[in-house]
Amino acid sequence: MLRTVGRLINKCIRVGVDSGYRYGGDEFGVILIDSDLSVAEEIGKRIREALKENGGLNVSLGCAMYSEGMSAEDLIAAADKRLYAMKSQSRLDRAP
Repeated sequence: MLRTVGRLINKCIRVGVDSGYRYGGDEFGVILIDSDLSVAEEIGKRIREALKENGGLNVSLGCAMYSEGMSAEDLIAAADKRLYAMKSQSRLDRAP
């Protein structure tokens, strides 16, 4: 299943520009080069739709934008924070 997820993510990003990779466990990361928030949202939407259509998976995504002087760790931490906020919101939306 993880291979399928990786393959689908890589089909949704811009070939030769962006990079998709497995970050750990069942988490994946995507680095978008020269992108703004609208591009990130569109690619995120494509990834969610592809995973739902091809694997029946519902996923939560966290997005962070690089700012001058940010370390890789800071960027990952910002994306993680947004990811877990999305997961929490998703659980609340499904609560009875």
